[in-house]
Amino acid sequence: MDQAQSQEFMRLINQAGPSSSMWKTGEAMGLDRNGTEAIATELMGQGLLEMVSLDGKVRLTQSGQDLLNDTGPSFNGAGGDLASLVTDIQAAGAAGLSGAASKDLAVDVACLAGQLKRSQPLSDVVQACLKAVRQALAGSSQQEAQELAKRAESFLA
Repeated sequence: MDQAQSQEFMRLINQAGPSSSMWKTGEAMGLDRNGTEAIATELMGQGLLEMVSLDGKVRLTQSGQDLLNDTGPSFNGAGGDLASLVTDIQAAGAAGLSGAASKDLAVDVACLAGQLKRSQPLSDVVQACLKAVRQALAGSSQQEAQELAKRAESFLA
C-alpha cells in the first residue's frame, strides 16, 4: 500500500468528521471501490481506522489521529526512555520474583521489547504490558525492583 495515499485517505477521513464515508473519500481521491476497500481494510488492520456502520461510515481511531498528527505515543517518562527501562528490567532478571510471577514478568518485558521494534508501537499493548510489569515489580521485596516499578509507572497514561 502506498504510504502517501494512506496518509491522504486518513487526512480526508479526519477532515470529513466523525462519521465520514470511506466510499466518498475514495471517490474524491480517484479510487475505484476495490482500491478504496483495500486502503480502508489495511488501515483497519493496523488499528488506525474503525468501521462505524455497514454502509461505509468510518472514523480514525486515536492511534490513527496520533499518526496523522505525527504525535504518536510518547515513550519518555519521568524515569527516562522506555528502551532504557526495558534494558534495566532485563538486567534485573527475576527481580526477586519466583514461579509464575517471574515467568509473567519475563513475558511482559519481552512484549515491551517487541513493541519497541515495531514501526508503530501499539499504545494499548505498551500500556497493558507496563501495568503488568509495574504490578509484578511492586510485588518484589527487592529495592531495585521497587525503583523499576516506579519508573514503569511514569510511562503509564
